[in-house]
Amino acid sequence: MLDPLVSMFLKKYASQFYKVLNTRDIRKVVQWLERKYREIIAPFVKEHPWLALLAEDQAGQKTGELLGNYIVEKYEACSPEKKVAWNSSRWLHHGAVGELIVIRETRKHRPFLVGLGRGLMISDLHDQSEWHTPEYMKAKKTLEEMR
Repeated sequence: MLDPLVSMFLKKYASQFYKVLNTRDIRKVVQWLERKYREIIAPFVKEHPWLALLAEDQAGQKTGELLGNYIVEKYEACSPEKKVAWNSSRWLHHGAVGELIVIRETRKHRPFLVGLGRGLMISDLHDQSEWHTPEYMKAKKTLEEMR
């Protein structure tokens, strides 16, 4: 029953999420996600009230895992030279972005986005030791300053 929400979000927005993530601006990432939440997820949940009670966070987590897999597939499809460039210019691991989303959206009581952040974290657990970089700390501070 969660599949329509997850597949709708992924079909329309996976590549957009990837582009926003590559702006290297946590504000843009969070604002984009929160805008999509208001435009798509909240109305869908309103039409299906059971989702808010039972499964909104699960749908978010599944979406986050699939978005994370999308990012990994993009990376794996690169040539070795592009992988070196990708690794040297990486802003944040998508798992670290997921962790920041969970912290922010838990306070805002948005279960879908909390689940999405959790899903991004799950898909990037193998790199968890590399998440907490100086860029992560800057992004975390930026989010704390945002309303």
